[in-house]
Amino acid sequence: MFDRAFEGFSMPDMGGKEEWSVRLALCDVDLACPREDHAQDLHLLVKHGANIQVADKMGNTPLMIASRDGHHQCVRFLLSRGALVDYRDLEDRTALHGAARKGHYKCVKLLLQAKAEVNPRDVNDSTPLWLAASNGFAEVTELLVQNGADIEKRDAQDLTPLMAAALRGHLEVVIALLDYGAHYETTGYIPAVTPLMLAASAGYLDVVEVLLDQGADVNVVGGRNNTALRVAMNGGRDEIVALLLERGAVH
Repeated sequence: MFDRAFEGFSMPDMGGKEEWSVRLALCDVDLACPREDHAQDLHLLVKHGANIQVADKMGNTPLMIASRDGHHQCVRFLLSRGALVDYRDLEDRTALHGAARKGHYKCVKLLLQAKAEVNPRDVNDSTPLWLAASNGFAEVTELLVQNGADIEKRDAQDLTPLMAAALRGHLEVVIALLDYGAHYETTGYIPAVTPLMLAASAGYLDVVEVLLDQGADVNVVGGRNNTALRVAMNGGRDEIVALLLERGAVH
């Protein structure tokens, strides 16, 4: 029935609002395609001439939006039809950035299988791994590392993926990154801080404990002569202060 609606119709290449509408339909967020079988609707649109590489004013393509929104069947179809896997939007983000940032494991896997660049940097110098780690997606983090993602690649604020995960209290991501050899004594940011300091300052007791168990130096001194104990005390993190003292922190 859906196919019959296209009889005798040829989808033109369009610009402006029409282009936006076609792009949304291709990504299956258009109201014209409300059914559960999104990939079939997408197939029909392409069959009748829709341009799979059309981009909006921000540079987003159907593959980018399908990846970002977790429509893995649409991602698979678009890739099979030759969608550009490493195409960048105006903020230098690729489809892999979008999928990793939202934790869409299946989409990330499909993009990697299609030979997507694994370490692209966006306008903030963030890689897909950095985005997955900072947003708490441990499985996606592991998948990216297993496929060659640089575990120490920093963003524009000089934070590694481990630092970003520690700062936000993403315990499973912290454990995964440590298991894959992330440096836990590295410093970055302004002033210089370690993952332990970031977790202590933010109040994440479980992350602090894991980092200490891994061997993080409880008394390492960062910028402005800060230590994990000092930032925990300044933040009123009493449980963390007690743990750090128990582990040998010097007041």
